[in-house]
Amino acid sequence: MRFLPVGAFALAMVITATDTAGAGSARQIPDSALDKVLATYAGKGVSDGVVIIAIHGQPVFQRTFGLANREWNVPTTPDARYRIGSLTKQFTAAAILQLVEQGKLRLDDPITNYISDAPDSWRKITIRHLLTHTSGIPNFTEIPEADHWIGRPAEDVIRLVAGRPLLFNPGDRFAYDNMGYVLLGHIVAKASGVPFADYLRAHVLEPAGMTHSGFVGDEVAPKRANGYVRDGQRWLSASWDSGVRSSGAGALYATAGDLLKWDRALHGGKILTPASERLMFTDFGNHYGFGYLVDMEGRHLRWEHNGHVDGYSAALAR
Repeated sequence: MRFLPVGAFALAMVITATDTAGAGSARQIPDSALDKVLATYAGKGVSDGVVIIAIHGQPVFQRTFGLANREWNVPTTPDARYRIGSLTKQFTAAAILQLVEQGKLRLDDPITNYISDAPDSWRKITIRHLLTHTSGIPNFTEIPEADHWIGRPAEDVIRLVAGRPLLFNPGDRFAYDNMGYVLLGHIVAKASGVPFADYLRAHVLEPAGMTHSGFVGDEVAPKRANGYVRDGQRWLSASWDSGVRSSGAGALYATAGDLLKWDRALHGGKILTPASERLMFTDFGNHYGFGYLVDMEGRHLRWEHNGHVDGYSAALAR
């Protein structure tokens, strides 16, 4: 499980498998051995969370550990809700592919078709470039001024980044870019005619049966797990807010159980056509598809992504 970042203290993780031979091997692993693996995470700073391992979509191992709230000493439960950070990107990519299926946009459309007042340097950037992190647009989370834009709408952050030069010519190389997926969420809204959050709820989250998931914000989220960061010997509470409101890059929360529902729906034909699903999980270079890392674990193909924001981590791997 090398893809988990160190230093996050609330975790939702789902691992699924479909390979028949691998499934037989996984079932032979005793729970005690898996518990021993989980125990090592405490030493890496991951002390609270939920883990699910599923074979053919059915859970064969599930554990909760640690606390959902340290102030009140409340234990973690299976339905605890966590910020999932960059796992949001795969939901955004699915929304884009749905709109392609509906004929409302094309992957090779210039993004300037959907973004008013875009700089001339963006005219050669396509939706495909954004999906694959090859646009050259600067990552807004690495811009110092971005700290002042916490909780602002996507349009404000787009204006902040639009005045900066590209890091490279579109398509020349790969650079992981949160800004690209903020722009994709904006494009979903423009192409669909409804706010991005509304589109995602109606066309992605609800069809997947994700009834315990949504966008972080000011509203009360029942059974929300508190995230924490370590400052020397002290625990500090982490924020329950997104750097960009309703961001396509990292604004969702979910339960581990809902992430498993998402995996089943995505691979079960409930979200995308088979052709769109193949596109999403194709390695277009740099071991990246659309919102998913694509690599090998031994001789097995693996699709995975993690998400990390202060106080929270999430991971989904198949």
